[in-house]
Amino acid sequence: MDDKLNNLAKAFADGELTPEQQLEAMRQMRDDPQLVERVAHQQALRAAVSRAMRQDAGRLTAPASLRTMLEQTPLEQAAPTAEAGSAAVVGRIGFVSRWAPAALAAVLLLGAMMMYFAAPQRSGPPVAVNDDIIPASQVEMFGKRHVTCCRELARLSVDPTLANDLQQLPNQIASRFHASGAPSLDLTPLGYRFDSVGRCSIPGNNAVHLIYKAQRDAGTSGGMTSGGETSGGDAVSLWIVEDKGQLDAIPPGVIHTAGANRPHPVIVWRQGGMIYYLTADSLDRAERAAHMLHDQV
Repeated sequence: MDDKLNNLAKAFADGELTPEQQLEAMRQMRDDPQLVERVAHQQALRAAVSRAMRQDAGRLTAPASLRTMLEQTPLEQAAPTAEAGSAAVVGRIGFVSRWAPAALAAVLLLGAMMMYFAAPQRSGPPVAVNDDIIPASQVEMFGKRHVTCCRELARLSVDPTLANDLQQLPNQIASRFHASGAPSLDLTPLGYRFDSVGRCSIPGNNAVHLIYKAQRDAGTSGGMTSGGETSGGDAVSLWIVEDKGQLDAIPPGVIHTAGANRPHPVIVWRQGGMIYYLTADSLDRAERAAHMLHDQV
């Protein structure tokens, strides 16, 4: 059973499952906290390896003992006999040339693993990517609303039941949606200041839309997104609605990404009787903001 869970966690983390298998795995994670932990561990390990290969490969060097072994291996072999001739030399050189890249790759992997286990680990939720979880048209609509409302805050529909105050908002939102607990809404550790809140027609008529601006951009306009649209600078939009079972395919505890290749990808998760939809001006910013809000609860 453990092998089956490990294989499923690895396949999920590697993105090897079909959309149908991924949904089935998420249903299983909904009922199996151990599987959630294994998937999170596998994804964290792959992220550490990816960071090492992308950022630190140029600085990672093979240990001196390994370099010495690579340099001396051909010399330590017995001298070829006359009968063996050049074939033996070619064979040894071929062996070393085939082995060396694998050895260096192993060094990089070892360095990545050292970074992973040495760094403080965040027990964050697993992340799934499935563009079918919400329609592409809705992803596009979230992006357009993000750009429009961040650029012109006057377009945000005022709701007298929502205070423009981050201290009061969590309890007001929890009461509005009959939630089991108040949501976490603070993004200041990431450098974003809460800017405005209002009612929104997406993804539901009673949805709450919060806008955050980077500290340097708060109160200003301008700044171009990768899609060429003005979003009011570096900004984050968060929508919250009551969880009425409209996204039961997403088990609580899994952060889901839709439209990962779009200018404004949407991060979705369920928590405490509410559904959260978050977008920003890049996938990395959206994912970091979503993880922070999810993990603070």
